[in-house]
Amino acid sequence: MKKTHPLVSSQTEEGLKIRLQVLALTGQITEDEAHAYRVLRAAAHAAYHDGTGEPGFINQDKLTSNPEGLDTYLDGLVAESAKFKLDTETLPLMKSLVEACCAIGWPMITNPCGEICLLMLGAYCVIADVVPFHAQNDDDAEDAFRTAVRALMRTNLMDCLYSREVKRTNRIGVGMTGFHEWAYDRFGFTWHDLVDETKSQALWQTVSRFKRAVQDEARKFAAILGVTVPHTDTTFKPAGTTSKLFGLTEGAHLPSMREFLRWVQFRHDDPLVKVYAEKGYPVRELTSYSGTTIVGFPTKPRICELDGGEWVVTAAEATPEEQYQFLRLLEKYWMTGVEEDGTTALEETGNQISYTLKYDPKTVSYDRFLETLIEGQFSIRCCSVMPQSDTTAYEYQPEQPVTKLEFERIAAAIANDNMQEDIGMEHVDCGSGGCPIDFKDDEEKAAA
Repeated sequence: MKKTHPLVSSQTEEGLKIRLQVLALTGQITEDEAHAYRVLRAAAHAAYHDGTGEPGFINQDKLTSNPEGLDTYLDGLVAESAKFKLDTETLPLMKSLVEACCAIGWPMITNPCGEICLLMLGAYCVIADVVPFHAQNDDDAEDAFRTAVRALMRTNLMDCLYSREVKRTNRIGVGMTGFHEWAYDRFGFTWHDLVDETKSQALWQTVSRFKRAVQDEARKFAAILGVTVPHTDTTFKPAGTTSKLFGLTEGAHLPSMREFLRWVQFRHDDPLVKVYAEKGYPVRELTSYSGTTIVGFPTKPRICELDGGEWVVTAAEATPEEQYQFLRLLEKYWMTGVEEDGTTALEETGNQISYTLKYDPKTVSYDRFLETLIEGQFSIRCCSVMPQSDTTAYEYQPEQPVTKLEFERIAAAIANDNMQEDIGMEHVDCGSGGCPIDFKDDEEKAAA
């Protein structure tokens, strides 16, 4: 049985205060450490009991930082381009900001989505996704990673407001999306295989092969262009939009649902509503949105079509402990990377992994939540930890999860869906890594 962390217990605030005082008086912790724990506990209490997941944590001390050349910014000229220049009134203020930044022990932050390390004075996210799932083989995938490096480094040649920081760091972020489809298609590894580092070693070594290729291409192309070798080069971004183009899971995330209805809004008098209703699509009139009718399109993520999808684990089914282990492995083999010997760490050039860890507050107690933060959150660079919310109270959900039985029943009731293009596939196609079921295509395959 796993032991509970010694600082995790359902004790009163007075009891906690006494315990921290005893630990401080006996020299086991410092006053600063006691204060830090009180802040952690207050933040965790708000995140859990308010049901928002906020505030979150970014471990600034773990973010990749290279201060080389930072002292040259003391002249204050850190936000200029060929077109825009600082005026004389603003320059003293900028100098003060630079001095404050240089005095901070950890001057790096991330962008709002959390995937790129940025200097707090200002910089840019220059990022791209590679989809190894659609590569012909590992060599083809490596070529795509190398091409992404060159494309991003060329982008950094553009004039921009923070051009000085861009020239200093030449920061880029090459990421992946559809990771779980690739893991299963290429190696046959399921979620539980991935978090077993020994069992899935072949995959993780391949991930580091791609990391080495990114580093190598960055060095070579920097020499060709006569620019700085990128300070950071790999990432995992949320990839919500780009993943929809491919119908794949988003970035490093597990699928949120196996089957669902994508509800599309129409005006109540749109003639297509009647057409879809006659063809068997679910149709509902909304009371909270006057004059609006929604039509449900049965949708299944691409990952659930690989070998029937029985092996798939959704985000709700993965434990917090498993997800933290997954993030640690991604950081080890993709953010940092290892040499061909499989163990020696590369020079650190990783950005960050943008990942939202979901938990069910009905099954995860506050004590377990707090322990998970202590044991997991501080073993990685950053992770958003959010409770799963019950959306059944809302009349309209863009995506409504359904059981496999419900999904099959709805699909069987639909004669064909050749009307889908009449409403523009860009409005309904490939949301949340899934695409509307093409029943016409299924019928043609069955007939063949």
